[in-house]
Amino acid sequence: MTEGPQEVYRIPQVFEAWRVTEDDLPNIARWCKGKVKGYSITFPRIRDKSKPLDSQERNSYAVCGDVIVKSSKGFTVLKGETFEREFRPATSRVGTAN
Repeated sequence: MTEGPQEVYRIPQVFEAWRVTEDDLPNIARWCKGKVKGYSITFPRIRDKSKPLDSQERNSYAVCGDVIVKSSKGFTVLKGETFEREFRPATSRVGTAN
């Protein structure tokens, strides 16, 4: 064991993400097992197991400009600005040669 603190970094997780555009609505809906409704996509919401099922809305909605992110638990939607602030392309991960 060394004395004092060490610099460490958190290993980033890798996710798949797709920005919703009008042209890609049908392809994105197939990818996230959702349905196109006008200019938006509806898809099953990730269930919060701490809340009763009947108190939760069962679908998520994504509109053009939003980003749908796939994780091990399912799909979730983020506003474009939030996605840009919190995610980076996997090619710019710490420890990759770029």
